[in-house]
Amino acid sequence: HNMANDPEKVKDLESCTEAKQEGSSQDKDSSDIVEEDWLDIFGNGQLRKKVLKAGKGEHTNPKPSCPVTVKVKGTLESGTEVDECEALHFIVGENEVIQALDVGVTLMSEEEHALIESAPRFAYGDKGRYPDIPAEAKITYEVILTSVNEPVNLATISEEDIIDIIDRKSGRGKWHFERQDFNQAISCYQRGGEMLESYIQQLQKDLLVISDRVNNGLSKCWNNVAASLMKLDLTDDAERALHKVLKATPSNVKALFRMGKVQIKKGEIKKAISYLQQAAEIDPDSKTIQDNLVWAEKHLLKSKNKEKAVYRRMVQGLAREKYEIQGKSPPSTYGIWPYIATAVAISVVGIGLAYLLSGKH
Repeated sequence: HNMANDPEKVKDLESCTEAKQEGSSQDKDSSDIVEEDWLDIFGNGQLRKKVLKAGKGEHTNPKPSCPVTVKVKGTLESGTEVDECEALHFIVGENEVIQALDVGVTLMSEEEHALIESAPRFAYGDKGRYPDIPAEAKITYEVILTSVNEPVNLATISEEDIIDIIDRKSGRGKWHFERQDFNQAISCYQRGGEMLESYIQQLQKDLLVISDRVNNGLSKCWNNVAASLMKLDLTDDAERALHKVLKATPSNVKALFRMGKVQIKKGEIKKAISYLQQAAEIDPDSKTIQDNLVWAEKHLLKSKNKEKAVYRRMVQGLAREKYEIQGKSPPSTYGIWPYIATAVAISVVGIGLAYLLSGKH
């Protein structure tokens, strides 16, 4: 069935820790599983699958973009149970759950009951998940694929469902960001932004109104993409993401502030000041914005003073060189004033030209 008709909200695996129910079909003893019955998915022993009960057949296997529902329970090598959920919803191939489940489920048919054994790299890696999953933990998941739905169709999806998907992707991106896994965070946030852009294009095609909720969701996705890119010092990519934010929400103070930081990083101090001033007008009480604005203004003044000194030394050097070539001594202090005045005038003109030229860039 279409996701738009599904009344249940999608849950994150990390927040889904339902209490264990007695009589669950997943409580059966799996100690009699034969080693040869395991399917080595990648051929390196790091992700394996074992069918406990066959499903409806391969024609019901979920494809990318299909929303699925699974009943799942994970077990550490110590016997500790983790990630237990009666109804975990996610979209296949969208990086909404750990890779072990995302990949493993594509090899299951509807109503199939299986074990998925995962090495750390396809689960929670070298960081684990505080407080229940240690670093480098191997996990075996018992999974029942209870339902497979049609792929998400952005042309017919409801606003409620698209926002629900974006919220889930933002939550997953935040989880990766907090683990300092910025590339994965970018993947989640960017996918959310791209889906919303496609959704908005469909609304525009149908001449429908784009709600503030959708625009704000789009801004949130690309703002978070920019924040993640800035952590990786990818300033040009971050700048492009921030332009998307400001196109959707021109007064977005976070985007204006981050754009100011990006311009500082690129050495475009005047542009940085412009963005930071806009941010300060919207949020005058932000000490962080004010501190960055003051720094940028001082840096610009210092640069102008340096330029002025360089021009002054250059002109004075030319005047001395002229007298040396003629074999004459430089004039007295009184007599050199016209030259100094000329030098100052040339310096001012030079600085003015430099300012105008830099402003064009």
